[in-house]
Amino acid sequence: MIIDSMSKYEVMSSLRKEFDEEILPFYKKVVFPKLNNVLAPRCKREKKTINLGWLEKPSKNLTLFKILQRGTINGPEPLFVSEFRWNNKLCYGNFFQEGNVVVYQAHCLERYAERVLQRKMPTDQVFYKHILKCQDEAFHIVLPTPSHPFSYYYGMANALFLGDYDNEHLDDNFLWCNTCISYNETRYSQLRITKSLLLIQDFVRKVKYDFCNIENEQYLQKYLKQYENDDEKMQELKDFFIRKYLLWKLHLSFNFDFTEHFRSEVDENISYIERQLKEFNIIPQSLSPYSKNHGIAWRGEIDYRIQ
Repeated sequence: MIIDSMSKYEVMSSLRKEFDEEILPFYKKVVFPKLNNVLAPRCKREKKTINLGWLEKPSKNLTLFKILQRGTINGPEPLFVSEFRWNNKLCYGNFFQEGNVVVYQAHCLERYAERVLQRKMPTDQVFYKHILKCQDEAFHIVLPTPSHPFSYYYGMANALFLGDYDNEHLDDNFLWCNTCISYNETRYSQLRITKSLLLIQDFVRKVKYDFCNIENEQYLQKYLKQYENDDEKMQELKDFFIRKYLLWKLHLSFNFDFTEHFRSEVDENISYIERQLKEFNIIPQSLSPYSKNHGIAWRGEIDYRIQ
């Protein structure tokens, strides 16, 4: 049950517990068989994505969860969301089966409508019609802001979403978006970071895989073989790896203590990207996130420590 005295982390933990213990088992037992046995074959036959609408499923604590009954040619691809109130604020949560939770305050969605869509729109329409369409391929990076030591920059839907971590609970799976800003409102570093995040998002959406994930290397090799003589495709791939590398290096430049908790994963990821860059005859050490030529940030502009 959500109560106002909870921190953002506690709210997301509570929601995640309800999702894992009640909603996900319900989906696997009741909804998945229908999607897998009835809808998925139809999607393959008709070669298109089909959705049967939202199915509402309240938890025992009366938190409203919704499941989008959606199928694609690759099989069931549901969406899981919840709507709840916290401190008199309407919030929308998006849940992923692998553990991630992303929450958007109504204020954040109102700002998106105002600053990006440039019109007034009910928050539920912003969330369901605009945000959910883009979120699957969205990427974020943890950086400081001028006012907070631990924040994340979430590039999505032609905007930069910003949120702060709870200092005592730095969990990369839990993201809480406080507000969003458009291109026109960003400073130099914010704009360059946003464009890098969106470039990555667009590329992954186009090719269907995150080639910086070592588990997807087999798909990268197929892509390289298919487009080895296509200069435009190869340039897009090169730009993708460069942006990923610069974002990782920018994050590491702040020496966050919590990064050490998943340092081996970070090092493995960076080593993998460096190998791919070398295949393009790019020397990784020549790339700096603060470079005037190809960098994505100015020193000090986003660092709360030296304001």
